[in-house]
Amino acid sequence: MRIAPSILIILLLVTGCQEIRVGMRMKRFTSHKVVFPESLIKVQGRDSNDVDLSIDVPRLVVYVDSSDCSSCRLNNLMYYTDYASLSKVFPVFQFFVIIFPDSESEDNIIKNISHRSFPFDVFVDLEGAFSKKNPFLPQRDSRYHCFLLDWDQHPSMVGDPTSSRKLDVLFNKTFNQIITKQLNVVLFRA
Repeated sequence: MRIAPSILIILLLVTGCQEIRVGMRMKRFTSHKVVFPESLIKVQGRDSNDVDLSIDVPRLVVYVDSSDCSSCRLNNLMYYTDYASLSKVFPVFQFFVIIFPDSESEDNIIKNISHRSFPFDVFVDLEGAFSKKNPFLPQRDSRYHCFLLDWDQHPSMVGDPTSSRKLDVLFNKTFNQIITKQLNVVLFRA
């Protein structure tokens, strides 16, 4: 089957436009400081350093909003255990999850979280305050809902390191750069 040149040009333009939009979103997101609201409710936190949201330290944050299937995401949170364990080795580093469930499922989500034994902190955002304080966070694009923050709370890496080996390598490299910047220690070799 042969593709007409005009269709090929349209496909190239659409692909190029999509890449430009993603790049612009990424630039906008990473240029802002992420702010954590005081209204977050800690529901779970076993074997973890107590997360203090008022201090600026490197963090890996997973944000689950009502556009995602919250129950589905809860089932996959155990994939983050290795990343959460970094907070034991480097107490200045924090890993946690913020869940913003829809109003109909919030009771079930809180019960579901309470019955699990996550080795990291899980916060529930009943008011949607996290997205209100961070309007630059793309709301309906979950590719931006996992991010590594630097010492100044700016996203240094955006993407879920559990989703691919490439993102895991990028996480390790970026984490190493952030930690060594302050602590002058080499952690990982990419």
